[in-house]
Formats: sequence, structure tokens, C-alpha cells
Amino acid sequence: MWELAGTSVFSEPNFIHCEGGAPLYYPDLQTITCSQANLEEEIGRLADQVPSRDYFVKDSFACLDFRSYGFEILFEAFWIGREANPEKSEYWLPLVQDPFQLNEWTVKFLGRELQETDANLFPQALLDHSEISLIDNGNRGCLVNYQKGLGFGVSNCFGEEIQVYADLVSSQYGNQRLFGYEDSDQAKELISLGFKTLGPLTVWRRPAKP
Repeated sequence: MWELAGTSVFSEPNFIHCEGGAPLYYPDLQTITCSQANLEEEIGRLADQVPSRDYFVKDSFACLDFRSYGFEILFEAFWIGREANPEKSEYWLPLVQDPFQLNEWTVKFLGRELQETDANLFPQALLDHSEISLIDNGNRGCLVNYQKGLGFGVSNCFGEEIQVYADLVSSQYGNQRLFGYEDSDQAKELISLGFKTLGPLTVWRRPAKP
């Protein structure tokens, strides 16, 4: 999503991050290891380069503490995963196909009418991306993102989330591994669909400095 939003993306040994501001609902930086060697200080310096706006970090392993760098915990969650169904499904979920449907999907996700500030929230380039699909199953849906070697990542759900995941499990997406993250209560509910809790994560927010 960073690249689709037109931001520059950089990979470091322990994290990936973007410059120019992340899209709404996405972090500016995500850790990819649990190494703590000067990592908190290094990330704190990156956040200080953009003091005029909020800065968000997804600690993928819930192993870091950024409070001394002006951060606060935005939320805590758990990674969840489900192995692929052994039998292929012929049930295909409806996908967003054009800009009009994309606007409708965005309205459902936001739970309100679109505003000018929502213009680039979900760019039309998503419609041409070979590894990203937007599912619109009436009053519920989500974004799925294929990641080679991992399966389909599930995010940006709307509607009753356990039903969103049930749709995925029973559809063509159930033929691949599914993963995402949810709060503790939702993660427990998804056990009935074959999902397992894989580990914790924490999202941190550094408020804009006056």
C-alpha cells in the first residue's frame, strides 16, 4: 500500500519504512525482526525527522518499548493464521472491479460518505494490482494481499468480521494459507474456523509535536 500511495519505501536490516507519510490506517514503519540492539533509538530518530505529524510504528513482535521517545501504545493485537484447505473450493467471492465499485467499497469500509480527504485512501491503482483484491460481499468485505511463500494477508475488514473470515475459508482463498491480526477476543472467536494465534504485535503512535 505504501508504493500504491506514492510514498518512497526503504528496507533496513530490522525494519521497513516509508517517507512522505503513510496512507491512513497504515504505519510509517514496520519491524521485521525482534532485534533490540539500538533499534528503539534508531526508530525514535526517524520519527523525530517528521515532528509535525503523527508517526506510527507496527512492532511486529511486541518486543520494543518506545515510550521514552514520546510514543504511546495505540493498540495491541495478535497475529492469526490458518493453513490451506486440503480440498479446493469452487465458491468465488465477488470482487471490486471498477472505480464506482471501489468508491462503494470505501464507503462501506469507512461507515460514512466519502470526503475530499479520502481521495487517495484506496487508490484506483489497486484495481490493476495482480496480488491485491478487494472483496465486497454485500454488507461485509475486506482486502486480501497475496504474499509469495506466505499466502493471503487479510486486512481492512468491514461488517461482522468472523463472517468475513468464514467467507474466505469457504471460498477460493481458503485454498491458500490465510493470515492477519485481530484483538484477543476476535482471535479467540476465529479458532472455530481453524485459525491459530501466532504471536502478539503492538502498534505505537508518536503524536505530532507542537
